[in-house]
Amino acid sequence: MRLRSQKICGEEISLKKPAAPKQKLVSRADAKKSSTVESKAKQTGKQTPDLVKRNKEYLDTRTKGVLSFIIPVCIVGFFFWTEPKVRDQCFGADANKAWLDAARITGLYFFLWACKEVCLNLFKYWLMVKQFGISHEHFLLIIGPRGKWDGSEIPLLVETYTAERIKVMDAISRRAGHTLINISRIYFYTSIATTNQLRLMTAILQLPVISSLKFLTESGNNCKDLGRFVFQGSRVMDGQYGRFNLVVVNFWAYAGRIIMFQMLISRGTEEQLSSALFMLAFQPLLW
Repeated sequence: MRLRSQKICGEEISLKKPAAPKQKLVSRADAKKSSTVESKAKQTGKQTPDLVKRNKEYLDTRTKGVLSFIIPVCIVGFFFWTEPKVRDQCFGADANKAWLDAARITGLYFFLWACKEVCLNLFKYWLMVKQFGISHEHFLLIIGPRGKWDGSEIPLLVETYTAERIKVMDAISRRAGHTLINISRIYFYTSIATTNQLRLMTAILQLPVISSLKFLTESGNNCKDLGRFVFQGSRVMDGQYGRFNLVVVNFWAYAGRIIMFQMLISRGTEEQLSSALFMLAFQPLLW
Protein backbone atom coordinates (compact mmCIF):
# COMPACT_ATOMS: atom_id res chain seq x y z
CA MET A 1 0.00 0.00 0.00
CA ARG A 2 2.86 2.35 0.75
CA LEU A 3 4.37 1.88 -2.71
CA ARG A 4 0.97 2.44 -4.29
CA SER A 5 0.41 5.55 -2.26
CA GLN A 6 3.80 6.86 -3.35
CA LYS A 7 2.83 6.29 -6.95
CA ILE A 8 -0.41 8.13 -6.38
CA CYS A 9 1.46 11.01 -4.84
CA GLY A 10 3.83 10.99 -7.76
CA GLU A 11 0.88 11.21 -10.15
CA GLU A 12 -0.57 14.10 -8.18
CA ILE A 13 2.71 15.99 -8.36
CA SER A 14 3.00 15.45 -12.11
CA LEU A 15 -0.50 16.85 -12.63
CA LYS A 16 0.48 20.05 -10.90
CA LYS A 17 3.62 20.59 -12.95
CA PRO A 18 1.97 22.16 -16.06
CA ALA A 19 1.11 25.21 -13.95
CA ALA A 20 4.82 25.92 -13.44
CA PRO A 21 5.58 27.35 -16.94
CA LYS A 22 2.88 30.00 -16.52
CA GLN A 23 4.37 31.11 -13.25
CA LYS A 24 7.81 31.16 -14.85
CA LEU A 25 6.53 33.20 -17.80
CA VAL A 26 4.96 35.80 -15.57
CA SER A 27 8.06 36.01 -13.43
CA ARG A 28 10.27 36.61 -16.48
CA ALA A 29 7.98 39.33 -17.77
CA ASP A 30 7.81 40.95 -14.35
CA ALA A 31 11.56 40.72 -14.01
CA LYS A 32 12.06 42.44 -17.35
CA LYS A 33 9.62 45.14 -16.44
CA SER A 34 11.10 45.75 -13.01
CA SER A 35 14.57 45.97 -14.50
CA THR A 36 13.76 48.82 -16.88
CA VAL A 37 15.14 52.27 -16.30
CA GLU A 38 11.64 53.62 -15.77
CA SER A 39 11.04 51.27 -12.86
CA LYS A 40 14.41 52.13 -11.33
CA ALA A 41 13.59 55.80 -11.48
CA LYS A 42 10.29 55.23 -9.69
CA GLN A 43 11.96 53.15 -6.99
CA THR A 44 14.78 55.62 -6.29
CA GLY A 45 12.69 58.75 -6.77
CA LYS A 46 15.24 60.22 -9.18
CA GLN A 47 16.25 59.80 -12.81
CA THR A 48 18.92 57.23 -13.52
CA PRO A 49 21.64 57.94 -16.13
CA ASP A 50 20.01 55.41 -18.47
CA LEU A 51 16.63 57.10 -18.15
CA VAL A 52 18.16 60.52 -18.77
CA LYS A 53 19.89 59.15 -21.88
CA ARG A 54 16.69 57.48 -23.10
CA ASN A 55 14.62 60.63 -22.64
CA LYS A 56 17.26 62.74 -24.36
CA GLU A 57 17.35 60.41 -27.36
CA TYR A 58 13.56 60.46 -27.55
CA LEU A 59 13.42 64.29 -27.43
CA ASP A 60 16.27 64.60 -29.95
CA THR A 61 14.48 62.26 -32.34
CA ARG A 62 11.23 64.20 -32.02
CA THR A 63 13.07 67.47 -32.63
CA LYS A 64 14.74 66.12 -35.76
CA GLY A 65 11.41 64.76 -36.98
CA VAL A 66 9.67 68.12 -36.61
CA LEU A 67 12.62 69.99 -38.15
CA SER A 68 12.40 67.72 -41.18
CA PHE A 69 9.07 69.38 -42.00
CA ILE A 70 11.06 72.42 -43.14
CA ILE A 71 12.17 70.52 -46.26
CA PRO A 72 8.75 69.94 -47.91
CA VAL A 73 7.51 73.36 -46.74
CA CYS A 74 10.48 75.02 -48.47
CA ILE A 75 9.83 73.04 -51.66
CA VAL A 76 6.16 74.11 -51.64
CA GLY A 77 7.21 77.72 -51.10
CA PHE A 78 9.77 77.45 -53.89
CA PHE A 79 7.12 76.42 -56.41
CA PHE A 80 4.83 79.27 -55.39
CA TRP A 81 7.74 81.70 -55.65
CA THR A 82 9.10 80.58 -59.02
CA GLU A 83 6.09 79.22 -60.94
CA PRO A 84 3.50 81.79 -62.12
CA LYS A 85 1.11 79.03 -63.22
CA VAL A 86 1.01 77.63 -59.70
CA ARG A 87 0.40 81.07 -58.17
CA ASP A 88 -2.37 81.83 -60.66
CA GLN A 89 -4.18 78.60 -59.86
CA CYS A 90 -4.34 79.49 -56.14
CA PHE A 91 -4.36 83.28 -56.08
CA GLY A 92 -5.65 84.30 -59.50
CA ALA A 93 -8.82 86.25 -60.30
CA ASP A 94 -10.99 83.12 -60.52
CA ALA A 95 -9.51 81.38 -57.49
CA ASN A 96 -12.14 82.44 -54.91
CA LYS A 97 -14.89 80.20 -56.26
CA ALA A 98 -12.43 77.36 -56.66
CA TRP A 99 -11.38 77.67 -53.00
CA LEU A 100 -15.02 77.33 -51.94
CA ASP A 101 -15.39 74.19 -54.01
CA ALA A 102 -12.11 72.89 -52.61
CA ALA A 103 -13.30 73.52 -49.03
CA ARG A 104 -16.54 71.66 -49.74
CA ILE A 105 -14.86 68.56 -51.19
CA THR A 106 -12.20 68.67 -48.46
CA GLY A 107 -15.04 68.28 -45.97
CA LEU A 108 -16.20 65.29 -48.02
CA TYR A 109 -12.66 63.91 -47.95
CA PHE A 110 -12.55 63.94 -44.15
CA PHE A 111 -16.01 62.40 -43.97
CA LEU A 112 -14.75 59.52 -46.10
CA TRP A 113 -11.58 59.46 -43.99
CA ALA A 114 -13.64 59.07 -40.78
CA CYS A 115 -15.68 56.23 -42.31
CA LYS A 116 -12.48 54.52 -43.38
CA GLU A 117 -11.04 54.89 -39.87
CA VAL A 118 -14.13 53.26 -38.35
CA CYS A 119 -13.74 50.29 -40.69
CA LEU A 120 -10.03 49.98 -39.94
CA ASN A 121 -10.56 50.15 -36.17
CA LEU A 122 -13.17 47.39 -36.30
CA PHE A 123 -10.97 45.28 -38.55
CA LYS A 124 -7.89 45.69 -36.35
CA TYR A 125 -9.81 44.76 -33.20
CA TRP A 126 -11.06 41.62 -34.96
CA LEU A 127 -7.56 40.88 -36.27
CA MET A 128 -5.65 41.35 -33.01
CA VAL A 129 -8.14 40.03 -30.45
CA LYS A 130 -10.16 37.45 -32.34
CA GLN A 131 -7.61 36.07 -34.81
CA PHE A 132 -4.24 36.52 -33.06
CA GLY A 133 -5.52 36.05 -29.51
CA ILE A 134 -4.23 39.33 -28.09
CA SER A 135 -5.72 39.89 -24.64
CA HIS A 136 -7.96 42.89 -24.08
CA GLU A 137 -5.40 44.37 -21.70
CA HIS A 138 -2.59 44.07 -24.23
CA PHE A 139 -4.85 45.36 -27.02
CA LEU A 140 -5.46 48.54 -25.01
CA LEU A 141 -1.70 48.79 -24.44
CA ILE A 142 -1.00 48.52 -28.18
CA ILE A 143 -3.57 51.13 -29.27
CA GLY A 144 -2.79 53.46 -26.36
CA PRO A 145 -0.23 56.29 -26.12
CA ARG A 146 3.36 55.32 -26.82
CA GLY A 147 5.38 58.30 -25.57
CA LYS A 148 5.68 56.92 -22.03
CA TRP A 149 6.56 53.36 -22.98
CA ASP A 150 9.65 52.43 -20.98
CA GLY A 151 11.06 49.64 -23.14
CA SER A 152 9.48 46.72 -21.30
CA GLU A 153 6.32 46.57 -23.40
CA ILE A 154 7.72 44.95 -26.56
CA PRO A 155 9.63 42.22 -24.62
CA LEU A 156 6.40 41.57 -22.71
CA LEU A 157 4.39 41.17 -25.91
CA VAL A 158 7.10 39.06 -27.55
CA GLU A 159 7.38 36.87 -24.45
CA THR A 160 3.63 36.35 -24.39
CA TYR A 161 2.84 35.92 -28.10
CA THR A 162 6.28 35.39 -29.81
CA ALA A 163 8.03 37.90 -32.07
CA GLU A 164 6.88 36.19 -35.26
CA ARG A 165 3.22 36.40 -34.25
CA ILE A 166 3.49 40.10 -33.35
CA LYS A 167 5.32 40.95 -36.59
CA VAL A 168 2.84 39.07 -38.78
CA MET A 169 -0.08 40.73 -37.01
CA ASP A 170 1.53 44.16 -37.36
CA ALA A 171 2.31 43.59 -41.06
CA ILE A 172 -1.28 42.56 -41.85
CA SER A 173 -2.58 45.56 -39.90
CA ARG A 174 -0.34 48.02 -41.72
CA ARG A 175 -0.95 46.50 -45.16
CA ALA A 176 -4.71 46.61 -44.67
CA GLY A 177 -4.44 50.29 -43.72
CA HIS A 178 -2.23 51.13 -46.70
CA THR A 179 -4.53 49.36 -49.12
CA LEU A 180 -7.79 50.90 -47.94
CA ILE A 181 -6.36 54.39 -47.42
CA ASN A 182 -4.67 54.65 -50.80
CA ILE A 183 -7.60 53.19 -52.74
CA SER A 184 -9.81 55.87 -51.18
CA ARG A 185 -7.25 58.58 -52.04
CA ILE A 186 -7.02 57.44 -55.65
CA TYR A 187 -10.81 57.51 -55.90
CA PHE A 188 -10.97 60.98 -54.33
CA TYR A 189 -8.34 62.59 -56.55
CA THR A 190 -9.53 61.00 -59.79
CA SER A 191 -13.32 61.02 -59.37
CA ILE A 192 -14.14 63.87 -56.97
CA ALA A 193 -11.30 66.40 -57.35
CA THR A 194 -11.16 66.20 -61.13
CA THR A 195 -8.99 69.23 -61.98
CA ASN A 196 -5.40 70.00 -61.06
CA GLN A 197 -6.53 73.26 -59.47
CA LEU A 198 -8.98 71.50 -57.14
CA ARG A 199 -6.43 68.79 -56.39
CA LEU A 200 -3.82 71.33 -55.37
CA MET A 201 -6.24 73.37 -53.27
CA THR A 202 -7.68 70.36 -51.44
CA ALA A 203 -4.17 69.06 -50.77
CA ILE A 204 -3.25 72.44 -49.26
CA LEU A 205 -6.38 72.45 -47.07
CA GLN A 206 -5.88 68.86 -45.92
CA LEU A 207 -2.32 69.30 -44.63
CA PRO A 208 -2.99 71.61 -41.64
CA VAL A 209 -6.12 69.67 -40.66
CA ILE A 210 -4.57 66.20 -40.60
CA SER A 211 -1.28 67.41 -39.08
CA SER A 212 -3.07 69.25 -36.26
CA LEU A 213 -5.23 66.20 -35.58
CA LYS A 214 -2.19 63.91 -35.39
CA PHE A 215 -0.22 66.27 -33.16
CA LEU A 216 -3.12 66.89 -30.77
CA THR A 217 -3.98 63.21 -30.33
CA GLU A 218 -0.48 61.70 -30.29
CA SER A 219 0.20 62.16 -26.57
CA GLY A 220 -3.12 60.73 -25.40
CA ASN A 221 -3.72 63.73 -23.12
CA ASN A 222 -6.23 65.49 -25.38
CA CYS A 223 -9.76 64.65 -26.55
CA LYS A 224 -10.01 61.65 -24.18
CA ASP A 225 -7.25 59.90 -26.11
CA LEU A 226 -8.86 60.15 -29.53
CA GLY A 227 -5.49 58.85 -30.70
CA ARG A 228 -6.71 55.31 -30.04
CA PHE A 229 -9.08 55.88 -32.97
CA VAL A 230 -6.67 57.93 -35.11
CA PHE A 231 -3.50 55.83 -34.78
CA GLN A 232 -5.18 52.40 -34.39
CA GLY A 233 -2.20 50.79 -32.67
CA SER A 234 -0.10 50.57 -35.82
CA ARG A 235 3.67 49.97 -35.80
CA VAL A 236 3.77 47.82 -32.69
CA MET A 237 7.47 47.03 -33.04
CA ASP A 238 8.33 50.76 -33.24
CA GLY A 239 7.58 50.90 -29.53
CA GLN A 240 7.84 54.38 -28.00
CA TYR A 241 8.15 56.00 -31.44
CA GLY A 242 5.09 54.27 -32.94
CA ARG A 243 2.70 57.21 -32.93
CA PHE A 244 5.28 59.92 -33.63
CA ASN A 245 6.55 58.02 -36.69
CA LEU A 246 3.04 58.25 -38.12
CA VAL A 247 2.93 61.99 -37.38
CA VAL A 248 6.09 62.49 -39.46
CA VAL A 249 5.02 60.13 -42.25
CA ASN A 250 1.62 61.82 -42.57
CA PHE A 251 3.09 65.33 -42.79
CA TRP A 252 5.51 64.29 -45.53
CA ALA A 253 2.81 62.36 -47.42
CA TYR A 254 0.30 65.21 -47.43
CA ALA A 255 2.98 67.80 -48.23
CA GLY A 256 4.26 65.52 -50.98
CA ARG A 257 0.87 65.58 -52.69
CA ILE A 258 0.95 69.38 -52.71
CA ILE A 259 4.36 69.26 -54.40
CA MET A 260 3.15 66.67 -56.90
CA PHE A 261 0.20 68.79 -58.02
CA GLN A 262 2.41 71.88 -58.17
CA MET A 263 4.74 70.01 -60.54
CA LEU A 264 1.85 68.87 -62.73
CA ILE A 265 0.45 72.41 -62.96
CA SER A 266 3.83 73.98 -63.65
CA ARG A 267 4.33 71.55 -66.56
CA GLY A 268 0.86 72.18 -67.95
CA THR A 269 -0.07 68.48 -67.71
CA GLU A 270 -3.56 67.61 -68.98
CA GLU A 271 -6.16 66.52 -66.44
CA GLN A 272 -6.55 62.97 -67.78
CA LEU A 273 -2.80 62.40 -67.87
CA SER A 274 -2.50 63.88 -64.36
CA SER A 275 -5.03 61.32 -63.08
CA ALA A 276 -3.06 58.49 -64.68
CA LEU A 277 0.24 59.77 -63.23
CA PHE A 278 -1.34 60.13 -59.81
CA MET A 279 -2.62 56.54 -59.85
CA LEU A 280 0.80 55.35 -61.03
CA ALA A 281 2.59 57.24 -58.25
CA PHE A 282 0.37 55.61 -55.62
CA GLN A 283 1.05 52.02 -56.66
CA PRO A 284 4.13 51.55 -54.41
CA LEU A 285 2.09 52.84 -51.46
CA LEU A 286 -0.86 50.67 -52.34
CA TRP A 287 0.96 47.38 -52.87
